[in-house]
Amino acid sequence: MDIKKELTTVTLFSKIVAMVLAVALSFIGFYFGVKYGKSVSVQADPKPTQELIGGNKDEYGCMIGAGYSWCAEKNKCLRPWEEPCEKSSLREVPASLE
Repeated sequence: MDIKKELTTVTLFSKIVAMVLAVALSFIGFYFGVKYGKSVSVQADPKPTQELIGGNKDEYGCMIGAGYSWCAEKNKCLRPWEEPCEKSSLREVPASLE
């Protein structure tokens, strides 16, 4: 029973020592890191050196990379597979079909 009490005391003591060392090393590392560490400042490049993909525009401002092209009949940029470049030709329904 005496050995069990000694082991408990040693285990508790070693846990306390480990915690004190961990805290002390953290503070020491922080102190020397701040004192001797180099500060690094990161700044965004004000003007990107590379052009964005798909950022090309034609003389009308249509996004070429996105598939837009100028339609003079509708006076706007459009994608030909989504909207044909011709004025809508809505036909009147003959009176006989109404």
